Amino acid sequence: MTGPPPVRVEKALALLPELEALDPLRALLVSIARPDAHALWSSSGPYLTLGKRGVQPDELRRRMPQAFHRI
Repeated sequence: MTGPPPVRVEKALALLPELEALDPLRALLVSIARPDAHALWSSSGPYLTLGKRGVQPDELRRRMPQAFHRI
């Protein structure tokens, strides 16, 4: 069984209020963002912006305690 599909970085960041205290969480989202495997090998792959990359919810869940500790 596979986990939930990746969430686009742009959508995840849009859900967070613009508070400086949440910067560690934003940094975490950016640091674990990965391009979709299909998009990576398409002609647009090299031009994929950060916002179009995906974050795996399971990986985010695992690493959130570190970000919350910094908040």
